[in-house]
Amino acid sequence: MKIGDMFSRLHDLGNARINYKMAADRAPQSIEIWSKYIDISIQSYDWDEAQKAMDRFRALPVNQSAIDKAAADMYAKQGRPAEAQIFYKKAMARDAVDTDVYIAYAKSLMQTKNYKEAPFFFALALRFDPLNVDALIGTAKCIAGADSIDRAISMLQDELQKGGSAIQGELLSAIAEFYIQKGDWAQAQQYVDQAMTANPDLANPWKLQAQIYLNREGVQKDAVEKALAAYQSFSDRNASDPTGYLERYRLFLKKTQFDKAQEELRKVFGIYPKYPNLHFYFGALYSLESNHKAAAEEYKIELNNNPGNVATMLALGRELVEIGGVNEALTLFNKAMLLAPKSAEAKQESAYANYLLKNYQGAVALYNAALALDSGNPMIYKRLGLVYREMGDSPDAVMAFRKYLEMEPDAPDRAEFERYR
Repeated sequence: MKIGDMFSRLHDLGNARINYKMAADRAPQSIEIWSKYIDISIQSYDWDEAQKAMDRFRALPVNQSAIDKAAADMYAKQGRPAEAQIFYKKAMARDAVDTDVYIAYAKSLMQTKNYKEAPFFFALALRFDPLNVDALIGTAKCIAGADSIDRAISMLQDELQKGGSAIQGELLSAIAEFYIQKGDWAQAQQYVDQAMTANPDLANPWKLQAQIYLNREGVQKDAVEKALAAYQSFSDRNASDPTGYLERYRLFLKKTQFDKAQEELRKVFGIYPKYPNLHFYFGALYSLESNHKAAAEEYKIELNNNPGNVATMLALGRELVEIGGVNEALTLFNKAMLLAPKSAEAKQESAYANYLLKNYQGAVALYNAALALDSGNPMIYKRLGLVYREMGDSPDAVMAFRKYLEMEPDAPDRAEFERYR
C-alpha cells in the first residue's frame, strides 16, 4: 500500500494501481486499501473495475462513507454532478466523514453553478486544514462566480499576506488564472512568473504560460512553438494530467504535423487506455489523413466504450459512407436521431445517406427537418438542391442552390451552381 502511495504521489497511476491491487489481494477486508484501489481506478477512467469493487464492499459491514464518496467521485469524473451530489450527501450523513468529502461536494456544487452554497462546505474543510489550497482557491472561484473576479483576486491576495509559503505558488497561479479570465494578460504574466519562482516544480503556471503565448499568436511568430514548449513543461511536472498532451495534439493538428499529434495521443493511451474520447481523437486524426478505414475502427472502439455518444455515431457514420458502408451508416444516423432529436447534424447526415441510397423523398423530408433546426447552414441547402436535381425537380433545385450561393458567395464550387441562378 505504501509503495502504491508513493507511485500515486509521483502521478504514476499505472504502478500505483498495481500495488494497491496487490495490497488488496493480501487484505481483502481492508476498506482503507480498497478505497485507494477504487480511487485510482476512477482516476484511470476504469468505471467497470471501480464499480465492481464498490459493489463488493456494499455488502460488507464496513464504513460506507468511503464507498459513498467513491461512487460520488465516479459520477463527478464522468461529468454528472447531480448524481455525484446525491452520494456526497450520503457520505456526509455518516458518523465518520473524510474532510475531502466537503471539498468534493463543494466542487460538484460549483459544477452546477451553485456558488452561494459551495463556500460553506469549503469552510468546513478549512476548519480541519486552514491551509487547504483546494478549499481556498475553490472559495475564490465561488466569489468570482457569484460576485466579481476582482473580489476573488483580493481574497487570494489577502491569503498571500497571511504567509503559508508552502502554498504560495498555487495561490499566485490561481491569481494569474483570474487575470487571464479578465483579459489582463500583462498582469497574468507577472503572477505566472512569481508562481514559477515560488515553486519551480508546480505544473499549473506552465499551462497558463502556454495560454499567454497563444494569445500572442497573431503578433508573435514563434507563439505556437513557445506554447508547445510550455505545455511540455506542464506535462514534465504532472505526467498523469492528460491536458498537456491533448493541447499539444490540437496544436500539432493545427500545424498539420500529424505524426507528432498521434504521438501525443499515444502518451495519453499509455497512461489512460480508457480515457473518454481518446479513440474519437485518434479517429479524427486518421480522418484528416484520409485514412477512413483506420478512422472507422477507432470510432468503433470509442463507441464500444461509450455506446450512447452521438458525436461518435455521426463521425463513424461519415467514415462508413467514405468506405462504402452506407446502409450501416444510415443505421447509426437514425440511432443518433433518436438519441438527439434536436440535432440538425444527425438529420442532415441521415438525409445524405438516404440520398446515396436513392431514397429521395426521405432525404428531402430529413433535410427540411434539419433546416427547421438549423436554417443558417448553407451545406443543407446545397445537398437539398442535389436531391431535387436527381428527382428532376428543377424549380426547387434552383431555389436551394440559389440559397446556398447567397449564404456562401465565395464557395469553391460556385461555378458549378452559378448557372442555376
